Amino acid sequence: MRREMQRPTRGQALVEFALIAVLLLLLMAGTVDVARLVTAYTYLNNAAQEGAVYGAMRPTDVTGITQRVRDTARSLFPPDQVTVNVSYITQPCPGNRIQVEVQSQLVLIFPLAELFSADRRVTLTTSAQQVILQSNAAGCP
Repeated sequence: MRREMQRPTRGQALVEFALIAVLLLLLMAGTVDVARLVTAYTYLNNAAQEGAVYGAMRPTDVTGITQRVRDTARSLFPPDQVTVNVSYITQPCPGNRIQVEVQSQLVLIFPLAELFSADRRVTLTTSAQQVILQSNAAGCP
């Protein structure tokens, strides 16, 4: 009888698991970052909309608009990291439009994020517009 030589396969499953586990962890981290990006963008968009609604009633109160935006985004972004830009389509008078642009940065946790951004930060920008309903600005009818 001839004995067949068996190749040692002990440890093969462990090596395969190690290779697949790394790929799965990278995939999970990327998925978490995409979810964080979508959530952060939604928060900023809501904050911009909240500022535009406030600005529709008080278009010349830029400090109040900025504070409203930062208060709305506070649960996800520190107030000092939220940039707010208020502009008017023509002038701050009833019937015209106010635009509130909000910008902030999010640090990614994905290990390979440095391939896309050197400091692993992504800048998020959004804006919202509203029709100005009332104003006490000079020059308005």
